[in-house]
Amino acid sequence: MTTRRLTVPELAADLPRVLDYARVDQGFVFVENGRHYIQLAFPDGWVLAEAVGNAYLEDPWTLQQHQEVLLDILGWARPGAADRDGRRHRNFHRVWLGETSSAAIAEDVVRTFTAVYLENEAAEVDLRVVSTEYSGGGFGDLDDDADALRVGQPSA
Repeated sequence: MTTRRLTVPELAADLPRVLDYARVDQGFVFVENGRHYIQLAFPDGWVLAEAVGNAYLEDPWTLQQHQEVLLDILGWARPGAADRDGRRHRNFHRVWLGETSSAAIAEDVVRTFTAVYLENEAAEVDLRVVSTEYSGGGFGDLDDDADALRVGQPSA
């Protein structure tokens, strides 16, 4: 498992590359800030994301009505709605088909996290990646390339 603390601009710059890797590895990606999170999984060539809702939040972190409306506007299905496999989620959720670019998914995730969960864009978030392919977790082969995931640095 690898975790990095990032500013919103750093997250926007690094998340597409991290998603590209996680889609191949079929790991999990989490964007977190305290109690709020968006988690992404990559089953069978498509991308499933959940944005935390009130089922997993306690006061004072529960979502207000305007935050839930923002999630609706940004394309997230409400808790209780079924996904493409008929599974019902306790969180807001969203599915992207396999041909959707990692850049487009990252843009949606950053926009959602910034609009719904952050008080201001100066706040930092944690980007956590859990690998399923490698026993040590983290970014697998990319962990060996220090420049590949260095925040704010272009990949080699």
